[in-house]
Amino acid sequence: MSSVLGKSDGNWHHYAGTYDPIAGIRNLYVDGVLAAQQTGEGLLNGSTSSHLVIGARDNGGNNFGNYFTGNIYGVRVYNTALSEAQINNFLVPKTQSAPVLNPPLHIGNKLVLSWTTGTLLQATNVVGPWTPTPGATSPYTNDVSTNGPRMFYRLSNP
Repeated sequence: MSSVLGKSDGNWHHYAGTYDPIAGIRNLYVDGVLAAQQTGEGLLNGSTSSHLVIGARDNGGNNFGNYFTGNIYGVRVYNTALSEAQINNFLVPKTQSAPVLNPPLHIGNKLVLSWTTGTLLQATNVVGPWTPTPGATSPYTNDVSTNGPRMFYRLSNP
């Protein structure tokens, strides 16, 4: 079975480890795909002199080392083995990305806004009410030389 364990590609990855003491199986999922499995495992007996360490290694005697130098986000610990479907439920669909509002461009008296996804909202003040900007598709050009009210913009996703 191929694995992306130890692969350093600069991207975020979702790691999930499960242990089923009845079946004696340990699974490791990377980005929702089974990457490694151990079978024939017995019951885990927790040691009173060891600690659960995330991002380092317990070398015994309250001596920790081998620190992970990357970033860890969204740690969860459950008291039951999760199924592959439950693990994949935690993943954000790869087709969904956060909206990005690019820095606005000033071209003469016009303000040009562009964004990657989502709906451009507008309001006459920062606290709203926010409403969809009529006819706004990226890039959106607004004439700032008109005598109308000052407008504020933000993105809504989806």
